Amino acid sequence: MTWTSTTYGAEFGADEQANGIRGFLNGGEYTPATEDAIYEALMVEYNNEVNDLLPEGATWEPATSQFTHPRGAEMPDHEEMTELFRVAWSRVESRYETIEAAALA
Repeated sequence: MTWTSTTYGAEFGADEQANGIRGFLNGGEYTPATEDAIYEALMVEYNNEVNDLLPEGATWEPATSQFTHPRGAEMPDHEEMTELFRVAWSRVESRYETIEAAALA
């Protein structure tokens, strides 16, 4: 199987997603170390959710804003990818208390 990657833009990269996650945590009155631990746990879960929603074999590489996938795989278009990320974050957000507790254990 041959692999390729697709890039949709910086908005799907780690830096842009971090801004959203950090914004979500803002006001949580966490120490910097606690916020970092929760952020890392949320990012792992977010990455997992995105990957679960992508076509089979495709993975999100947040550090590079790329999606690695088998050549010929039908990848979502930009609008579909935006919706996929919204759904993935919604799933993570709905489990926030559990993720937070595990990160702080």
